[in-house]
Amino acid sequence: MTRSEMEVRRLSAIPQLASYQSLGELAKTYNVSRETISRWRKALKNGDSLEAHKTPGRPPRIDAEAERKIRQFFAVGPRIVLQIDQDRWTQARFAEAIEKHLKIKISGDHMGRIMHRLGLTPKRTRRSHITYEIF
Repeated sequence: MTRSEMEVRRLSAIPQLASYQSLGELAKTYNVSRETISRWRKALKNGDSLEAHKTPGRPPRIDAEAERKIRQFFAVGPRIVLQIDQDRWTQARFAEAIEKHLKIKISGDHMGRIMHRLGLTPKRTRRSHITYEIF
């Protein structure tokens, strides 16, 4: 569920939270735990809002445009993007390409997480079994 979908669910529960319905009934209705319903009730009782809050932490460095370019880099391959004599992306090569062309510095280790999140996994060719004849 996205953050906005969860917010809609919380806000739609406000009228029922004020009622004397059991925690279990409300939990089943909104597909959440009884503890969550209890937290929502407590927040309303204290005058807090059930609206979504701004996500804490550093904003992402890769926006939609950078993500589009990253996908293009992956499709084109390191031979063209980095002008090297290799056909396979490694995490370090991919991080190097992003730093070179987009000026976004990403460590090789974190690059693997980004590639996974974007669904960019190298397709490995399977080696055929080699048979030897004995003379």
